[in-house]
Amino acid sequence: MKIKVKTNRIILIVLLPLAVILCDQISKVIVRQNVESNARIALVDKYLTLTKVENNGAFLSLGNNLPRIFYVLLMIALPLIVVGFGIYYLLIKDNLSKLFTIGICLFAGGGIG
Repeated sequence: MKIKVKTNRIILIVLLPLAVILCDQISKVIVRQNVESNARIALVDKYLTLTKVENNGAFLSLGNNLPRIFYVLLMIALPLIVVGFGIYYLLIKDNLSKLFTIGICLFAGGGIG
C-alpha cells in the first residue's frame, strides 16, 4: 500500500507542473494569434480582464536591459535552480501535506511556464 501511495505522489509531482506548463504555453499561443496588442477582453464581467502586453524581460520587464550573460543567469538559470530544488524537495520529503505539495507543484509549473 505504501508503494502505491508513493507512486501516486510521484506521478502528481511530475504531472501537475507539466499540466500547468502546457496550459500556460497553449494560452500564450492562443492569445498571441488572436488578440491585438494592448487589447482588453473582459473574461468574468468586470472582475477578470485579459490585456495583451508583451515584454522581453521577466515580470514587469525586469531584467530587460541587462547584458545577455546576466539575463541568462538571473532570469533563466536561477529560477530553474529554485524550481528544481522545489521538485527535489517534494520527492525526498514524503511527510508533506497534500496541499503543500500541490502548491509547490503549481509554483514550479508557473515558474517554468
